[in-house]
Amino acid sequence: MNQEPAFSLIVPHRGTPRLLARLLASVPRREDTEIIIVDDCSSPASKQELREAVAACPQARLIELQEHKGAGHARNVALKEARGRWLVFADADDYFTPPMAEVMERYALKRGGGGQNEPLVVKNPQRFNAGGATTPPGHPRPRGY
Repeated sequence: MNQEPAFSLIVPHRGTPRLLARLLASVPRREDTEIIIVDDCSSPASKQELREAVAACPQARLIELQEHKGAGHARNVALKEARGRWLVFADADDYFTPPMAEVMERYALKRGGGGQNEPLVVKNPQRFNAGGATTPPGHPRPRGY
């Protein structure tokens, strides 16, 4: 990415590399998007799979924390690294549907107003549990985040 990204996708992660891979596969492919994944001290067993998922996505970079401090802390670490004008937050067990590409395009075309690091709000994300079944929003997550 030669220029500042329009979008910074911030993803806290802990122990769900397969769900993260699904999320990464659903992110609209745009050259103006950076993906910052902050691993909140996953177990050694899942770290290799996590690194492979991130390596398969050229837009993504991984920050590995050495101490478990929670999703909020992981998001704050990513916020310090974010360079995009628009901030997009997703959890590792979320995914994007095709209309997200249209939403991002509308925001990318927006000119004037605001400044660096503005939130882009999308309602009703879909979430999957470790077995791949849809989990209703607001339902507690069984493991990881």
